[in-house]
Amino acid sequence: MSATDVLADAQRCAHGLRQDLGRWLEQSNLMDGPCRNQGGEDEANYALTWFPHYLISGDDAVLTRFRSLLADLARWVASSCLHGYEAAAEAHHGTEPFLMFLPRYLGLVPDDDVARALLEDAAHHIGNWVAEIPPWYDYERDVFRSYAIGSRVVDDAPQYQIELTEHLRFIHIALAAHRVLGEDRYLQWALRYGARRAERLVAAAEPLPLAWDLDGTQLHWQDAGERPHLASMCALSHKMPNDPLGGVENHLASGAVMAYADLYAASGDKLFQQAAGRIIAPLIEQLADPWADPAAAALSHYRQAFGDTSFDAAAL
Repeated sequence: MSATDVLADAQRCAHGLRQDLGRWLEQSNLMDGPCRNQGGEDEANYALTWFPHYLISGDDAVLTRFRSLLADLARWVASSCLHGYEAAAEAHHGTEPFLMFLPRYLGLVPDDDVARALLEDAAHHIGNWVAEIPPWYDYERDVFRSYAIGSRVVDDAPQYQIELTEHLRFIHIALAAHRVLGEDRYLQWALRYGARRAERLVAAAEPLPLAWDLDGTQLHWQDAGERPHLASMCALSHKMPNDPLGGVENHLASGAVMAYADLYAASGDKLFQQAAGRIIAPLIEQLADPWADPAAAALSHYRQAFGDTSFDAAAL
């Protein structure tokens, strides 16, 4: 096959892929209307694939769909939330509407006042910056007070006094708020909390823990007997018991490598590189697995963000 034939074949494949994504978008408009949360959760999260599709194709139908999703999200916040955030939530699902769609949309449409206001109202709670809302963050210990935190309810029951990697999602939201709003307090809080979590990760035993309690004690599978709530937490309830990579998977699922990379870019602090390296190291021997796409993506991001090729020989 000549080079011309190869190029023509690639162009046909690309055209077909764009057509398929366009049809998927049309189908979503017809089928994925607002459900019980009126667009406040998964409907917008399902749109993630269309961001790269739009960057490649420039299809205006994508932006039209995004604006529809934003309107649904705004209606849900106005009707079902208190001061821009769910009244009773937990760190896994409560963060998603303000983490997965809004910051990416604002990357495309930075001057959208509705989207900016939604992000700002949600981010206000992270560092206890709303007087009438129960405080989420314990500045004395640099931990979140609970896994179950909302704008009306912060549940201090013992089973919720635990920090999982979902709490790192608040770093993503704070960094997005800093980028969009330009307020330094969001960045300074992210650096402060990120450093505390990075210190704990760097000092952690092998295998990496599933979680930490609020005093910084590492929690592993063997602790589930004494803490039966541990295995019931959302991020852990889908896992195989005693999986030595359970703690690594938790970090990948909440974008920990990306969070530490962003904090490193903002500060130059090598602590964040060391923390990200703890997540990457156990993944190297998994790269040949057919389902290792998340591991490969994390390693690629690590190499680029930190300029560190020290894992290359082992990966090859």
